Amino acid sequence: MTDAISNRKDRDLQQLHDSGCDNLSSGQVMAKIAGDAGVQKMAIRGDDKSYDELIAEYKGAKANIAGSVEMGLHGVEVGGDVIGIHVLESGVFATGAAAALPVVGLGAGLWELREVNVRGEALSRAVAKDEEHVAMLTHLDLPESFKRAELAKYPEVGTTFASANQKMATQMAGQDRPLVLALQVQCDHGMNAAMDMSTSGLSRDAFMTANPSLAKRYADDAAFKAGFDAVTNTPKDSAEYKTMESALQQRDASYARANITMRG
Repeated sequence: MTDAISNRKDRDLQQLHDSGCDNLSSGQVMAKIAGDAGVQKMAIRGDDKSYDELIAEYKGAKANIAGSVEMGLHGVEVGGDVIGIHVLESGVFATGAAAALPVVGLGAGLWELREVNVRGEALSRAVAKDEEHVAMLTHLDLPESFKRAELAKYPEVGTTFASANQKMATQMAGQDRPLVLALQVQCDHGMNAAMDMSTSGLSRDAFMTANPSLAKRYADDAAFKAGFDAVTNTPKDSAEYKTMESALQQRDASYARANITMRG
């Protein structure tokens, strides 16, 4: 049975390589999965700021604007799809569901209303991206303690069957199951890069400076970043680290058989 499963995985990886999908970024993969699931498509990145991070940033810059934007956006979900909120110059929030929320007592001038609009759209995009980040992280082979810590960064992501996250999860378990392999490939690129950094003895900053292409991938690719961070944040003397390292070595052997290059 183990040999049969191994052979099937090798065939799947070979097909992934032959199709060129092993070179797709996690942003491209998740946008495809989101589109197939019928939810908003976003190209996620490694350096994306979560909804909560943006709210904290906006509150630090101008609390009344952040509060107004959050009031109109947080938790607004119809059929699991986030409603984009726009602020009209007439002073109302308008949503894709044709609902309106009066903006009363903002005490904001036209510039502030426009600023609320810009930040509201940024937050709307962040929520959609957070849904993709959660769907991706859930399907990566990474230490459970690391995944729990990462998933905790996205508390607003929907968990109902109708939510975007769950719609993508259904897609990833069915029609788009092969694309999950593409996500794991990018994740494992990041894990191998972190392993190489550990072997090199260089600090994180020195390693990234010496390897600008890896530094760029860390910023550009969410799955690569997740793999890299999982290695650097998991204690090397822990059972989880040993399990993670063993699993990575097994996948690397499978990649080699499928002509998928992990390094170089």
